[in-house]
Amino acid sequence: MEIDRHLFTTIYIHKMEDSEKKIIIRSIFYPSLFVVLLWLVKCLEIIFNLDFIHFGVYPRAYSGLIGIVTCPLIHSSYAHLFSNSIPLLVLGGITFYFYRPIDFSVFFWVYLMSGIWLWAAGRESYHVGASGLVYGFVTFLFFSGILRKERALMVLSMLVVFLYGGLMWGIFPIQP
Repeated sequence: MEIDRHLFTTIYIHKMEDSEKKIIIRSIFYPSLFVVLLWLVKCLEIIFNLDFIHFGVYPRAYSGLIGIVTCPLIHSSYAHLFSNSIPLLVLGGITFYFYRPIDFSVFFWVYLMSGIWLWAAGRESYHVGASGLVYGFVTFLFFSGILRKERALMVLSMLVVFLYGGLMWGIFPIQP
């Protein structure tokens, strides 16, 4: 009987470990896939000497509506792309790990709404980059943790504020 219980426990723990590994891999895979797409777009732009800036969001112009979909995929420089890549990997990984049932919905709505709000309220200029996604993920993770009143998610909210609280200064452009 003792051997059967030990065998059952060993198998159960092994299956739990496999399941947790799959969850972690999935949580890393999808944000990484998106970031690879961003780098691929930038490399294509450079290799073929193209300029995708006109596919950015141009606020309150019908021609700028396409940017709602394309804006996060385009970056003005490698530095700009790198500065969005790390937060997207971290915040995307957190979102896909802790919010598995709604992770793709969160991504879709943050992606769409960041572009819509930028189109509606941005200054008249082409806007490119995935910064709207970064701000959207930070906002979602902060408020979701607070509103759900789950201790683990509230701790996660505070961690997000600690790591990315300085992003708030990015809302107010210092340089013209």
